[in-house]
Amino acid sequence: RQGMRSHSVFAIDGKNHKVSGKVSLAEEGENGISADCSSLYDGVWKSARRSWRLTEDGFVLCDSFEGMVPDREYAFNFVTFAYVETDAQRAVLNRSGERVEIVAVHAGRWELEDVAKPKEVYDSPNPGLTRVVFRCMPTDMPVEFRFRPVRSCGRGGEL
Repeated sequence: RQGMRSHSVFAIDGKNHKVSGKVSLAEEGENGISADCSSLYDGVWKSARRSWRLTEDGFVLCDSFEGMVPDREYAFNFVTFAYVETDAQRAVLNRSGERVEIVAVHAGRWELEDVAKPKEVYDSPNPGLTRVVFRCMPTDMPVEFRFRPVRSCGRGGEL
């Protein structure tokens, strides 16, 4: 158990979103969907939206904000059992010979956190689990991530 941060969600200023917040979904064209996330935090923005769009070689996840209060730290995170390598804008996940590249289309930084050992007495051990986090200060700019499988031909995925 890793709590909210075991899901591919975003956090603002390191705080969990409101459990009482509601998210409504809407189709975005033929290959996309979006979620209105405006009610997840109080006093942080006028509106917030997460969208997902399938592409020819993967998918795009985009978090966009309107009226974001300045100097708020945004963090997108997820957990994985894959081996993870990062550079300035990319994280490459490798597990059992399968590789996925995640490119952040926003200035920020990737961080890796070993979460194998429980932090709280009520958490369970998760040997080999890593939390991958991308942090930035978005203001009103969208934060976009492009996910795509990396071909095993030896080119295009090395860091």
